[in-house]
Amino acid sequence: MPLILLAVAEAEAGAGEHGHAKGAKEVDPGVHINAVQLVNGEAFRRDILADIRELTDEAKKQIVKKCHTCSQDFRNEWETRMIERMNASDCADIYVRVYERYFTAAELAELIALNQNQSPKRLGLSAPLKGKMSYVLLSITNETLRGCSQIVIKRANEIFAEIQRDHTESVRIPSKPDK
Repeated sequence: MPLILLAVAEAEAGAGEHGHAKGAKEVDPGVHINAVQLVNGEAFRRDILADIRELTDEAKKQIVKKCHTCSQDFRNEWETRMIERMNASDCADIYVRVYERYFTAAELAELIALNQNQSPKRLGLSAPLKGKMSYVLLSITNETLRGCSQIVIKRANEIFAEIQRDHTESVRIPSKPDK
């Protein structure tokens, strides 16, 4: 999980400009700029990639667990393609949308400053932001994981079908039993 915090995923269906749900209130431009700046920070991107790797590892475990007919070659090819195709940008928009909903421009500026301070004596959060984080962090974390998981699952299924189509020797899916 990113060190600062994680974000909420809005449903992609019905998303309008900048990925906001249709009918949602307009986002303050300052909030949007700061949310994008925070998510585009190097440390934050590194943390997003770590999350994606973790979700990909979990998806691979599910393939091993549920696809007994998938060969080791299939699993290796699937993992290689997932690693090649997943990047921080895949989840970045989710984080931006969450930050826009949960934080003000000033709060985001504080998080940016905290994220950019690389000195051994890092700046701490202000008392008001620390208090806010204490009651929203768990919800934000859960919702972010859900949003990024949806992206990983979609990509995983696309790659699974692609390999199955291109390399029939790597997986033999048994026919479904008649009901």
